[in-house]
Amino acid sequence: MKNNILFCLIGLVILVFAVFSLSSCKDLFHSPLPDPELGVGVLRIEDATSSGAQNYQRIHKVSLYKWGSTELVKQDTEGTSHNGSLEFELTVGDYRVLIDDYNRTNVASDKITITKGGVKVVQYDAYTGVYTYPSSSSNSSYQIGDTGPGGGIIFFAEGGQYKECTGELGSYTWDNAITTAQNHRGGGFTDWHLPDRGELSLMYQNLHERGLGGFSYSYNNSEYWSSAEHNFGSNAWFLDFYNGDEDTNAKGWSYRVRAVRAF
Repeated sequence: MKNNILFCLIGLVILVFAVFSLSSCKDLFHSPLPDPELGVGVLRIEDATSSGAQNYQRIHKVSLYKWGSTELVKQDTEGTSHNGSLEFELTVGDYRVLIDDYNRTNVASDKITITKGGVKVVQYDAYTGVYTYPSSSSNSSYQIGDTGPGGGIIFFAEGGQYKECTGELGSYTWDNAITTAQNHRGGGFTDWHLPDRGELSLMYQNLHERGLGGFSYSYNNSEYWSSAEHNFGSNAWFLDFYNGDEDTNAKGWSYRVRAVRAF
């Protein structure tokens, strides 16, 4: 009788251990499911590989991590067809994407914010290894001083509308400043431009006066060109970040340049 009870107890312990082990293995080998109570959104990753690339130059593997964490949330090891796409259903929150392509491993994205019911589109060029974040699909929330989707610094954030500026692009005459700003391709975007007077003023107030942005702060070397012309086009407006004064000068002078974009 005692032996039977002992065998039953041993059998019960083995059963509990087996169930626990099975549960643990399931957690190890299966991605966590989205939590509908927190809200769920969709991340769509599009293979936007440049024209002229070979068919084998595509996304080979996608790994999704919680932002600021090493926690692997989901992984796709099949990748995409050439210029195809993948979709992931995710719990609301911030994520980081790592992509393997033909030539590279673990190419990291910027922070990607998934919102309830939203569809966040991220494009990746397997030829250049560059991410882009189409503004039409952007559902991220930014604050002044954050890094924007184009790699710039957010200097305006109101009502879901944002503006970002680049770091220093050098010092140029006004005509060359216009060209330099328009040719900037941060984040793969083509809508960069020289700031207008209002945008320069916002950069001064929202960034420079808060000690953000790394603007020049030296006498006679802190002038930044705006896109606004003056005096029938012979002069242009600039803003002096040394004291916040606005003035005009001949376009042949070389002043500092930052590019901006809105999204």
